[in-house]
Amino acid sequence: MRLIISSMFVWILISCGSSSGSSSTYVNPHAQAHAEMHQELYQEELNKEIAKQLEKISGIYSGHLPCSDCEGIEFKLELNSDLSYTSEAMYLGKSEDPVVKQGTYSVSENWKIKLDQNTGNLMYFQPTEGQLLVLDKDGFAIPGELGEKYILNPSEN
Repeated sequence: MRLIISSMFVWILISCGSSSGSSSTYVNPHAQAHAEMHQELYQEELNKEIAKQLEKISGIYSGHLPCSDCEGIEFKLELNSDLSYTSEAMYLGKSEDPVVKQGTYSVSENWKIKLDQNTGNLMYFQPTEGQLLVLDKDGFAIPGELGEKYILNPSEN
């Protein structure tokens, strides 16, 4: 009886192994074209949704932010729907001239915005309820009451 069971086990292993070595797989050209068409339509819809979301967050945001070695930072950020931006930071009590940066930004899956220029601690932002939260240098929300001071509101100019 053991011999029969062992023989059957070996036969199953051999037969399973021989079929997996087959490398010629037939792909129906019509099915492949159909799948590609669906992928293109999906990508088109995804691009439309991304464009809508970018339109929602694009605009000018400004606010008075805390500063450790000055009276405060008057910060203005203009986000454009083409993923470009302009930022202006005026360090009150320290300089009369604003620090202006231009570049591009990227948006992560959870809509966290990252500026491409090294803007110190003013590099990450999170859209929320029509405002932009300024995130810390690692892209995380600033905790507690201090975090409430790092908010940019929509602005006309």
